[in-house]
Amino acid sequence: MASAQIHLSPEITALQSDLADKIEYFKSLLAKTSLPMIAPNNSPVFFLGTAMPLTTYKLVQYLFSEGFYLNAAIYPAVPTKNTGIRITLSRHNQKEEIKALVEAMEYHFPKVLLETANSQPKIKRAFGITETNSPAKTTASETALLLQYETAIQKINKPLWNELLGNQSVFDWDGLSFLENTFTNPACLENHWDFHYYIIKDKNGMPLLATFFTYGLWKDDMLAPESISLQLEEKRKLNPLYLTSKVLGMGSLFTEGNHCYINKTHPLAQQAITLLLEKAEALYHQLNADMLVLRDFEEDNQINDIFHNQGFLKINMPESCIVQNIGWNTIEEFSASLSPRSRKHFLKEILPFEQAFDIVIKNKLTNEELEQAYKLYQNVKNNNHAINTFTYPVEVFQKMDEHSQWEFILLYLKKGASNPLVGIMFCYKNTEQTYTPALIGMDYDYAKEFHLYRQLLFQTIKRARELNRSKIDFGFSATFEKRKLGATIIPKVAYIQTRDNFSMELMGMLQNEALS
Repeated sequence: MASAQIHLSPEITALQSDLADKIEYFKSLLAKTSLPMIAPNNSPVFFLGTAMPLTTYKLVQYLFSEGFYLNAAIYPAVPTKNTGIRITLSRHNQKEEIKALVEAMEYHFPKVLLETANSQPKIKRAFGITETNSPAKTTASETALLLQYETAIQKINKPLWNELLGNQSVFDWDGLSFLENTFTNPACLENHWDFHYYIIKDKNGMPLLATFFTYGLWKDDMLAPESISLQLEEKRKLNPLYLTSKVLGMGSLFTEGNHCYINKTHPLAQQAITLLLEKAEALYHQLNADMLVLRDFEEDNQINDIFHNQGFLKINMPESCIVQNIGWNTIEEFSASLSPRSRKHFLKEILPFEQAFDIVIKNKLTNEELEQAYKLYQNVKNNNHAINTFTYPVEVFQKMDEHSQWEFILLYLKKGASNPLVGIMFCYKNTEQTYTPALIGMDYDYAKEFHLYRQLLFQTIKRARELNRSKIDFGFSATFEKRKLGATIIPKVAYIQTRDNFSMELMGMLQNEALS
């Protein structure tokens, strides 16, 4: 059977020919420019890559002021770092108009790149376009600032680091030395991290910014709602690395708190932030990471605008908890410092149960205690996915046991002759007077009857007071329980870039399914 043939009218053929001619004319004009048109083709739709949303916004504004209305392509239509301008030709466009558009883009584009601290090499990296013979250029911000970049904390001045960032979590100088020594295991990808340190100063040596990044494997749902993680963990029983990504992330999976010191009063603060983002993005591309994450920031409109305009998407993180009221001398004074409702809770559900335990503080565990402690940690890890990280191997706890700044709060239940170990806090004594209960272990058979979790929190507060510490970094999750014991709750946000939107879209679908 002969196939049917479609015959177009002469009028339609002429219109098609006219549009094809204008497309070829547009392409010939573009060939004479350096405008980064992504994936040139023979269709009437073209994409001018800008990578950064701020560059897109400004270029659209400039072109609109000259009478050209073009569509901005931004997240979620495209990945956050693949923004640009969509240009669609039609047969109604005259060649004079097409030429005027190209001339306007060619005139405004370099100016907009300069205004937004963007560049052609950055755009090409964002879109995965390989550059050849592209000499590195020194940015204006680099000429005004001094950058120190290191891959080991031993190369960073200890007093300076502790002055800028040492009063938090496990990332004072000694804490980072511990982390570098602990999370170096190339044979186990989920527990192998590379460390990257940045300190930016002005010409007079005044520190403007300090931070560190780790590069390693993350679960894509690490900061997602727990309902999503529960669904994904079912799939990971068969495929442990399902939905995991190589991430260059500010801070580390082991730490929480403000990982980025910024001297916001300095006139070059914004330039310092821009320089950090330039270096972090260059490293992100060099490592071929799947995601770049700037995390643990408090809400700040200025920071939000800078990161958004540089192509980062803001997401909410779990709230952080700290205790700073540790100046009391007696349990009565501590109780009186709580709100009336929290005080009632403390006197009824925490203090009376203290006598059910033998409470022991140790700097070093026996092999048997370490084995029991690790099992208790695994219990909690398997039951809590609020911050969904990989389960740490026992070697991490062995390194804690060998380190002088770690100690352990052990709760033995007074139960006959067995006196079982039912709870443990793994605590880091930060050199700058912060006490950090980094991990917890519990026996859930006794958790509800003896209010075990609450007792561990209370014993942590008591221990910090005994050591005369000024602050407790109580970490993420269980904010309701921590607030009852006087913790301040601090909302936190993160800023991310991804090479594609697949993981975020999938997690969004899972969340919608859970809510429906």
